[in-house]
Amino acid sequence: MKRDWVQTVTAVLCAVLLAVTLRQGRETADLRTRLEESRLAEEAAVRRLDALDSAIEALRNVPDQPSFQFQNSSVDTENRMLTLDMAAEFPGEEEYNVSIGFCRVGEPYSLAWEHGNLHREEDGRFYGTATLFLDLDMGLEVRTEDDIVLYSSETVMPLLPLQMKYGGASIHHNSTAGIFSLCDLRPALTDLAGEPVRGVDGLYMLYRNGELAATVHETQSGLMENGMPEYMEVPCGQGDRIRLAYTCADKAGLRYEFQLGEWRAAKWDGAENCPMPPRAAAAWPE
Repeated sequence: MKRDWVQTVTAVLCAVLLAVTLRQGRETADLRTRLEESRLAEEAAVRRLDALDSAIEALRNVPDQPSFQFQNSSVDTENRMLTLDMAAEFPGEEEYNVSIGFCRVGEPYSLAWEHGNLHREEDGRFYGTATLFLDLDMGLEVRTEDDIVLYSSETVMPLLPLQMKYGGASIHHNSTAGIFSLCDLRPALTDLAGEPVRGVDGLYMLYRNGELAATVHETQSGLMENGMPEYMEVPCGQGDRIRLAYTCADKAGLRYEFQLGEWRAAKWDGAENCPMPPRAAAAWPE
């Protein structure tokens, strides 16, 4: 009897020992797997760091690129000429003069229709002034003799003396009365250097479905003849598209038209803002 009991206890202990051994084996295998995964992840991280170091080193070895900007502009409306003040930096440039060409977009320096020079000043930067024939429909590209593009634009508008920094209006659509009204008319204009300027003979133009529906002259005070702040209103139905434009002249007489916003009247009170690309146009004085 005692012998049977000892055999039973021994069998139970063996079973327990076997279970513990099997569990430890599984845990050891899991640990090995985790260690291998950790090693692989570490190696991958090291490779990514090496690649990042290589990319940073490659960027350090890239020569500094020239920088170029137009600082100011003026227009001669009588002779239809545009004068531009320019500034540039040419890292590593040893010459005191850099020749540039004014080209049509995409054309090489060899086909430039006008040439100019930038001269090194005491601050190490290069400066110059150029006077060009102004075609309001042209694009412009500025290139160095080795055809490095310093500036490129499909339109000449960004180079004119008046630039719109931002614009807009507060709007309200009264669907019951069928009226679309606007107030807080706000075109913010700057010169090419970013300094605030005012347009001359400003006029707000309100279009409904593409047709001119109302105009209001801009005042220096922002108040209309009746003492009310400048506002506009036009009859409007559901789905009508309302567009607000602002036209003015610069001190030389060149006229501009800037788009301030476009909206679609909703079924009920309110309106949907219609995204539109920033558009500007210029015209010679009549």
